[in-house]
Amino acid sequence: MGRRKTEPNPAEIRRTVARHFRHLMGPETGLNMVQFTAQLHERDMVELLVGFALDATLPPPLRRDSALDVIRLARGPVAPWIHDRATIDPDGIAPSGRPVADELAEIKKATALYQALDDLVRRGVPPEQWPEDVREAAGDLLDQIERQGGEDGGAE
Repeated sequence: MGRRKTEPNPAEIRRTVARHFRHLMGPETGLNMVQFTAQLHERDMVELLVGFALDATLPPPLRRDSALDVIRLARGPVAPWIHDRATIDPDGIAPSGRPVADELAEIKKATALYQALDDLVRRGVPPEQWPEDVREAAGDLLDQIERQGGEDGGAE
């Protein structure tokens, strides 16, 4: 008599595969299935956090927490800054030799320009419609953007 062919039992197959994986992932292997599974999805999860941080429709506390999570993932925990207890004197001279107030004013101006640039890029405003001061602040970045537009004919 020959062997009878039987239909595979899905439950038994699952148990066999599970036993096999338990054997492969046993404590002696040093592998952690949960860690392995998490690592398979880590890139997507970081991108999800970045998406939350950049989504202006979400509540600011959630956006802030997501941004901090991404920074911690990228750089590790933020090291505490030890304050020297000195007060910055706006009338003083900076290490560069220039008045502190002048440097602060330039920093504020540059920050406002880069925020405007970020806003225009995110909204998809074509570079030729940007204000001149923002075009100047963009510098080399503007050249790259215009070259990319020329390479693909400006099509999106």
